[in-house]
Amino acid sequence: MATELVLLSEVPVTAEVHHRAYARLGMEGEMFEWLDGQFATLHDESGRHVLTVHAPVVIHDAREALATLKDPPGAFGLWSEIMVPFDNTETGRAVAEALAVEVGGLIRERV
Repeated sequence: MATELVLLSEVPVTAEVHHRAYARLGMEGEMFEWLDGQFATLHDESGRHVLTVHAPVVIHDAREALATLKDPPGAFGLWSEIMVPFDNTETGRAVAEALAVEVGGLIRERV
């Protein structure tokens, strides 16, 4: 089963953010955008799928969103869903955390 995470931030994940996160981890790889940016898949240098990041949703009222998270923060502006494949959990989680650092955000697990 895939791991469902949420990136809470004020800045969306872009190709530049992806490259900085990979550099932070000493990795190389590619980011492919699909359906006009509705989601992106990130792959390592061997082409293996690392994670999928969905386009961010602007959160106007965080109360409903907070109920679906473990350990929610007090405030955030963007909600980006991240799916980490079950066969690459350790690397996918590390990349998700590095993306969060690059955008000044937080990774939280879905309830």
